[in-house]
Amino acid sequence: MTYFWVLILEGALRKWIVPQLSNPLLIIRDPLAVMICALAWYRGLYPRNGYMHVINTFAILFFVVGIVQIVWRADLNPLVVAYGWRTYVLHLPVIFISAEILTFEDIRLLGTWCCRIAGVMIVICVAQYYARSAGFLNAGTMADYDRTQIAFEGEHVRPSGTFSFTTGVANYFALTAAFAICRLMVHERRRAGRTMAYCALASAAAYIPLSGGRLGILMVGIVLTLGAILSIRRSLSNPKTWAAGAVVLAAIAIVAQTAVFQGIWGSMEARLVSARMVEDAELKWGFATRIFGGFLSPITDFGEVPMFVGKGLGLGTQVGSALQLGSVGDFLTGEGEWGRILGECGWFLGMVYVAFRVWLASDLFLRALRVGWALSYWAPLLLWSAGAWTILQGQLGQPTNLGFFVIDAAAVLVALKGAERVPPSLGQVVMGWSHRPAAAEIHPPAGPELAGSDRT
Repeated sequence: MTYFWVLILEGALRKWIVPQLSNPLLIIRDPLAVMICALAWYRGLYPRNGYMHVINTFAILFFVVGIVQIVWRADLNPLVVAYGWRTYVLHLPVIFISAEILTFEDIRLLGTWCCRIAGVMIVICVAQYYARSAGFLNAGTMADYDRTQIAFEGEHVRPSGTFSFTTGVANYFALTAAFAICRLMVHERRRAGRTMAYCALASAAAYIPLSGGRLGILMVGIVLTLGAILSIRRSLSNPKTWAAGAVVLAAIAIVAQTAVFQGIWGSMEARLVSARMVEDAELKWGFATRIFGGFLSPITDFGEVPMFVGKGLGLGTQVGSALQLGSVGDFLTGEGEWGRILGECGWFLGMVYVAFRVWLASDLFLRALRVGWALSYWAPLLLWSAGAWTILQGQLGQPTNLGFFVIDAAAVLVALKGAERVPPSLGQVVMGWSHRPAAAEIHPPAGPELAGSDRT
């Protein structure tokens, strides 16, 4: 939970409380990652599965490539390369260490706190939307308070909540929506628990028009769409849930007609139209460019990036730009995540790392789908939907994205431990994932927050 709370609050520290320490606080979770790895190794809990073998190999490869780049390019700042190495490697072991040591109670507690603070987070986002762009609430993460968040439409900016950047709050609300749906799908008996889950879900839905960008719509929309599909599937066999669903839809429709949200929706529509005109004049709102453009970069950038050594680890991040050029805002290897990886590492090593992220996302999806289809235990799939985009395309050079990458993937793996014994998936066989639940572990968790199973 310490890793989670530091992730939630680091942006507030960097923007509002101690902005003069903004740069050191950028890597505030790195000592935690090192400590987690060291303690796991000392206590014999360090995983030895196929994923960890790949990560250890990456640690060596990226170290060697970084040394070659420093020698090859005399003007390359070694601190940039060091930052790039930690972006690619340092936090990945935390995913699989967490999967070994965390229990269902830990994940339930994580989901409970995500839901508890959702109301506060959406209030902060609304206040940021209406606050002056140069005001205190919309301060950037540098010590200079003239730095603000990204513009939305007119005088508004994209809300960032307590995070340093807008992608952080998008990740947070996607994960919160997944936990809230898990809680509601098992018919939470406590009135306080149901109320909290509904409020969290409403906050996530309210964030969509506030997000100011397509990424927020995409990430939260994926979770809400999957939750709607699973709810309809349940409703077909349980008509008693129809009334509750109708009440929720009516409440959303009423809130959407208020003057506050009508103005927000107008700003979002204007933002989407402008994005369409700039990036994708033929397809509505430019979602095609946003969703598929990054996946095509290995092909479109093939002739533009180095094949072997790359331009420099970390050079495509904002931190790398600041260290190398003395200013932020220039993406020296491309703005898209896959393009950044290819530019920094070279096409061949970059493609290996991209393939690893695709494999991780695909393996988690297949295992979650297999468990859900066989046992009607949908919590792993819902949690996967919250982190799918971050695992595949999230910009890990941005520290908040890296933190949610770790938490999302670890949450899915811990949730999978609640499944009954099923045949191993292809990923378990090939990657050497060795966890097989014992007889006492094969039942879904008793707690209502995470179970998400039709059987409870």
